[in-house]
Amino acid sequence: MSFSALVLLATRRWYLVVTGVLVSFGLAFLASLQVSPQYTTVANVVLIPPPTIVGDARNPYLTMGGLEAAADVTATSLAGSEVQEEVAALGASSTVVRDANSSAPIIVVTVVAGSAEAAQQGLELLVDNVPRVLTREQATIGVVDRAQLTSRVIATTRSPEVSRSPQLRAVIVVLAASLAFSMGLVALVDRRLRRRGEAISEAASPAPTTSVADARVRVRSAGRGQSTARPGAVVRPPSRLPRPPPAPPPGGSAEAR
Repeated sequence: MSFSALVLLATRRWYLVVTGVLVSFGLAFLASLQVSPQYTTVANVVLIPPPTIVGDARNPYLTMGGLEAAADVTATSLAGSEVQEEVAALGASSTVVRDANSSAPIIVVTVVAGSAEAAQQGLELLVDNVPRVLTREQATIGVVDRAQLTSRVIATTRSPEVSRSPQLRAVIVVLAASLAFSMGLVALVDRRLRRRGEAISEAASPAPTTSVADARVRVRSAGRGQSTARPGAVVRPPSRLPRPPPAPPPGGSAEAR
């Protein structure tokens, strides 16, 4: 349907178009209520080398080189631990990876949920389990306590970040689909109403009558001896009338003489 035809349709059936638009916005509003926004929380956890490596420098940040592998192992172990089931039970999803943009052994924990409370609880669960997972992985390979790595939270979100992108996408999809369906339904109703109106007009129109001009032409044709019979009709010749007897000659008949 072209734009001009759409404008004519909206002008002709404006009441149906207005109804369709109102219904579409109502459905879009219901969709926004069904789809909740997303809340995201993030925490950064850094691995600290043991005192045996720090030595007299007493500054652990000077000896963090080479701990990226330990950070990768810890992140992978935490991502596959049973804690993920507890986070999923809260209605949240999470990712645990090493920060690839930093040369330091930093683990980035991200939790996304449908509510701020679920996002915050999921983040706390994962962050609290970083030291446990780190200790377990080191004990598995026989690292003594005084030589084990430790962890420290260096950054975390104070309040979850709100993203309304899911709501916006749902509203746009529902609104576009509803408007398209409404306009298609209006076009169908308009077509049926127009056909019904045309049928009623044809049924109410009077039968065609012979005009005065046609009557005059037929009279003239009959006067000139032209046949007005329809094509294919059998034309019968006029019947002959009996001829009258001849008049007697003047002066009487022959017998009188």
